[in-house]
Amino acid sequence: MCLCSLTEALSLAAIEAMAMARPLVHSQVGGATELIEPGRNGLLFPAGDTAALVDCLQRLADRSTQLMMGRGARVKAEITFSEKVMVDSYEQLLLEVCGCTDHATARA
Repeated sequence: MCLCSLTEALSLAAIEAMAMARPLVHSQVGGATELIEPGRNGLLFPAGDTAALVDCLQRLADRSTQLMMGRGARVKAEITFSEKVMVDSYEQLLLEVCGCTDHATARA
């Protein structure tokens, strides 16, 4: 999966590709650095740098590299964006916004 965005917040398409065990080649913008651990689950390149993009794509031409980074991408997606993790994160955010410091206080 390759995202060549000049600007990007946090790409849902990138997360979906990771969940499908696809390594990412992503321009280094927005939340890309939160998603990609270079060499483990994908590769980053400076936005607009075509030579760096080509280098990343050439590195992923190797099938064993694709598979290894794809497995890493799947693991990252499962750990970071599973339903439980996301629900727990939103719950914690809402508790903080409400000024509650723990679940017992919120449910009382």
